[in-house]
Amino acid sequence: MVEVQSPNSRAARGILGRMRGTPLYSAVAMLLARRVRVHGDSMHPLLEPGDRVLFDRLAYRWESPRRGDLVLVERPAEPAGNLIKLIAGLPSEQIAVALDRLWVDGQLVAFPGPMVGSLPGRWTLGTDEYFVLSYAVAVGQDSRQFGPVGRAAITARAWMVYAPSARRRRLAGIELPLESPAGRAR
Repeated sequence: MVEVQSPNSRAARGILGRMRGTPLYSAVAMLLARRVRVHGDSMHPLLEPGDRVLFDRLAYRWESPRRGDLVLVERPAEPAGNLIKLIAGLPSEQIAVALDRLWVDGQLVAFPGPMVGSLPGRWTLGTDEYFVLSYAVAVGQDSRQFGPVGRAAITARAWMVYAPSARRRRLAGIELPLESPAGRAR
């Protein structure tokens, strides 16, 4: 009898974990990547309608999502589907939208623009919950409307825009530093 191990098995995760950063890992990640076509303007100008994006489905097998990661999230409400969002809040944090600004644990987040179109609100994230935002907050639906998302709903991290060729580029996380009480980012 032969035991077939799934990619979720401990041994497979260990092997793939040791391969991270190598050309072989990149090849495996490319084969397993989720290909997504962007619809809508919620991530403008980072992503445009029609952009085709590769998402690394292996990225969070060894590390947790981080503030500033662009992620693929299972839509928490009907209609079912996926959303591309930016992680702004991490597990166990206190999130607030007030005065057109985003606050985490009482510290101002250096978000690229004001939280226009947002009603004031407060959220306390659970130990396995994340607060996700649209980059273009005025046009997108995100945790401000549907609440925090569980870790299981975050399925992959954006890796690269592969089409159209004029917009081809690698995607990295967005810097979202927290302002310390003295006004310096931490």
